[in-house]
This record gives sequence, C-alpha cells and structure tokens, in this order.
Amino acid sequence: MMVFSVYNPDAPLEHIDVKIDGRENFEKILANSVKMSTDGFEIPVASIDDLIELKTKAGRERDLIDIKVLRKLQNYGRQK
Repeated sequence: MMVFSVYNPDAPLEHIDVKIDGRENFEKILANSVKMSTDGFEIPVASIDDLIELKTKAGRERDLIDIKVLRKLQNYGRQK
C-alpha cells in the first residue's frame, strides 16, 4: 500500500492522507463512509473502523499514532 500525507506547513495538524494503490474494497469503504459537509460541499469520509483498518495496513509511524486517537474516538462514540 502506498500512502502519503498532504499537510499545511503553517498548521501541521491540518493534513489529509492520500492512498494511491492497494486492493481495499472501495465500494465497502464508500458504503460505510460518513458524509461531512464543509463550505457547501458534501465529502464522504471513511468510517473510523475502515480508517483503523487502512492505517493498520499502511503501518507508518504516523498511522500508528492516528490509530490510538481513532480508537479513543471510537470508544467515546460508543459510550454516548
């Protein structure tokens, strides 16, 4: 799997990961996605479960950090 990050050098927490290869099931990820709206645009965003799966496969140091945060968000959502 090949993944790279695009980020704002003035605000390092503003970043997006771009995946450019791999055999993940796009239709499944899209079906599980959450629709986010910003500036009049609706953007499908991978679900937390799918993000954890993708980041586990990518295995970069950054992904391992993200997985810890995603699991906390996942647990927080389940407690509500």
